[in-house]
Amino acid sequence: GLDLGDATNDSDSDSEDCDCEEIYAEINNAVNGLQRRSRQIRENKGNIDPRTHQEQFRQRQTNLRKLLNNASSMGCTNYRSDAWEWATTPTPSPL
Repeated sequence: GLDLGDATNDSDSDSEDCDCEEIYAEINNAVNGLQRRSRQIRENKGNIDPRTHQEQFRQRQTNLRKLLNNASSMGCTNYRSDAWEWATTPTPSPL
């Protein structure tokens, strides 16, 4: 039978671009989440223990580093320039 899954892939480079766009979107989401979480930790609003936010910040960094390493191994290196900075920055503390 005909494999329709391959019908749209004219060449490998198309599917590569597609995969890269997907992982770039995930990297963007991860960085945006870290920026938001960083703000929440510094502002320290609400009754949430800052350590909870800090733990989540570190988990998000671990996830971002995985995404960046996956992107590199896929040859997708045009992700946003501040991504590694956010992946490795020290966990913020409340102001």
